[in-house]
Amino acid sequence: MTTYAELKRDILRLLGEDEESGSDPVAGEGVSAALLQDAVHAALEAITTRVWKRSKTTILTTTDPAVEDTYQFTLPTDLLDIEAVYYHSVGQFIPQLDMKVGNQFASGAGQAWILYPEGQITFTNEPDASLDIYYSALFTLPTDDDDVLDCPRAALTAVAYFAASYCRIPDASSAASIRQYNTKVDSGQPTDNPVAEYSDWLLKRYEAELQRLPMMKKERL
Repeated sequence: MTTYAELKRDILRLLGEDEESGSDPVAGEGVSAALLQDAVHAALEAITTRVWKRSKTTILTTTDPAVEDTYQFTLPTDLLDIEAVYYHSVGQFIPQLDMKVGNQFASGAGQAWILYPEGQITFTNEPDASLDIYYSALFTLPTDDDDVLDCPRAALTAVAYFAASYCRIPDASSAASIRQYNTKVDSGQPTDNPVAEYSDWLLKRYEAELQRLPMMKKERL
């Protein structure tokens, strides 16, 4: 179990930064807690191209005749993609409707679903029983140092490399604006930017670490 504070200390070590004495939340002497949070959040979202959180939610329906027919339901905000929908009325997984010429989006087509509009799921018929939505999700974004990370431990090295690269972006931008005034030959070309090169190197390390992880299988039914 790795906490947010432990991950931030790993990132600071990668950057060669000392932890700011007595800082709460954890921060570096040259890297603020706000920048570390932005970096970790970006990293946890970036790794979902290969590793994601398996989640489940249930849609509860009603048979109350006073309630207007409902075909659309709001999905969780952490959703990346739906893997499967289990319909308790028939005791089966139901299909996603292919949106192509000739297909009907009507009650006669049987129960099916589409991911439209944004943030919602729409069914061809009003469900008369609850449905279980199995979906791939974003990892929980930590905010407190005591928060326990819910991403796989094997992915934490990749997260640390990406976050460290992210933390060097402001310094690389500052260095680029300063080096345009270089005039001496031994100071290098105005386009030379060691900080940006280090950020790029960290990003390459992230990509290498991510490739080491087995890609999770999509379960779309």
